[in-house]
Amino acid sequence: MRNFRNFAQLNASRSGKAALRRAGVTVVATVASIVWAWISVLVIFSDLESANSIVNSDVYFKTVSALVPIGLFCVIAVLYNSLATIKSELFALQSEMARLRSGKIDETYYPTEEFDPEAEIEKESPNFEKITPLPDLEDYIEDNLEISEPEVKPPLPAEFSGLTTWTLIQALHFADDENDREHVEAVEAALNNEKAADLLQSAYSVLEYLAERGIDADKLATSFSKHEVWRDHAESGNINQIGVLGQVGSDQDVESVATLAVSDLDFKKFAFDFLALVHSFLKSFIPSTEDYEIAALGETRTIRAYVLLGNAADGN
Repeated sequence: MRNFRNFAQLNASRSGKAALRRAGVTVVATVASIVWAWISVLVIFSDLESANSIVNSDVYFKTVSALVPIGLFCVIAVLYNSLATIKSELFALQSEMARLRSGKIDETYYPTEEFDPEAEIEKESPNFEKITPLPDLEDYIEDNLEISEPEVKPPLPAEFSGLTTWTLIQALHFADDENDREHVEAVEAALNNEKAADLLQSAYSVLEYLAERGIDADKLATSFSKHEVWRDHAESGNINQIGVLGQVGSDQDVESVATLAVSDLDFKKFAFDFLALVHSFLKSFIPSTEDYEIAALGETRTIRAYVLLGNAADGN
C-alpha cells in the first residue's frame, strides 16, 4: 500500500495535468467563439447590404442563431472545468481514505508522540522555573510593610473647654458686620471662655488702634510659611522669632508699625502684651489642629496683626 506521501505526490501530479487540460479547453472554447462570431458578423452584414434594410426578420433569426453556438461553447468550457475540479478533489479524498484504511501514518504529518506542554516549555526554556503561588496577603503585609497608625491630634486643652478649633479660628477673625452671623456666634461663644476672651479683647484693641492710623490688617498682603514652620514656632516657645511665620504687609507697613511702637509707649505696652497672649495661645492650640486649620488660622485678622507686629519687632 502506498504511504501518505506517495498519495500526495500522485495527487499533485494529477492536479497539475488536470489544470493544463482545463486551461486548454478554455482556450479552445474562446478561440472557437471568436471565430464563429467573426463568421456570423460577416454573413449578417452581407445580408443587410443585400436587403438594404435593418428591419428584416431573417436577419434577426440569423443573429440569434449565430449567438447560440457561442453560448454553448462557454457552457461546455465551464462544465468541463467544474467536472475536472470535482474529479481532482474526489481523487484526493480517495487517497486519504486509502491511507486511513492502511493504518499507516506518516509521522512527518502526524507525530505519534503524546504532546506534553510542560515538556515543550522546558525544552525551549532550559532555565524555566515553575511559578510559585503568591503568599498570603496579610502575611506579606506583616512581613514587608510597615503600616503606621494615623496620627491622632490631641484635644484642645481644658482651658478652652466648650470650644472647638474651628470656633476659635472663626472668633479670631471677628465678624465683618452684625449680619455675619457665623462669626458673630463664634465670637460670643469664645467670650464665654476666660482665656479666649482675654485674647479677643487684646486683639480687638490692637486691630482698632492700627485701623485708626490707616493700617487695616484685613487688607494687607500675606505670604505665610508652611505649616511645619508654624508647628515648630509653637513648640519652640521663642516669641522673638515671629518673623519666621511669614510676611504681612509691605516693608512700608512694617516700618509704620515699628515707628508707632517707638513713638507711642502705650501702644508698645499693649502690643507686647498682645504678642505674648497670641504666642501662648498658639503653643497650646496648634498641636490640636490639622494642617488646613493652620492655613485658615493664618488668614484671621488676629494672626495677621500678630505676624505684622512680629515683623516690626524683628526689624528693631
